[in-house]
Amino acid sequence: MKIRILKTIEEAGKAEGLVVMIDVFRAFSLECYLFAAGARRIYPVKDLEEARAAAAAHEDCILIGEEGDARAEGCMYGDSPWQTGTGEVAGKRYDGKPDIFTEDNTL
Repeated sequence: MKIRILKTIEEAGKAEGLVVMIDVFRAFSLECYLFAAGARRIYPVKDLEEARAAAAAHEDCILIGEEGDARAEGCMYGDSPWQTGTGEVAGKRYDGKPDIFTEDNTL
């Protein structure tokens, strides 16, 4: 089996055979899980730099982001729905938290 990781729309447009797209579905699914668990507002931003700046300006928020398919440094969660399934962040619940900033590199 040959696996190729394509990172752009242009590359994906040239793909042949069986194609599985993960990142877009995973990031979008995450927002659904968070709202179902009680999140009130989610702000998808362009990149981690913007997410970190926005989170720094909001005292009581949750920062979600990934780099290289792993939770990004300084983020409470990566962008995988299974990682956020319990709704617990440092002993608290994100239910009722005012803001969640999530880096969405698909924008």
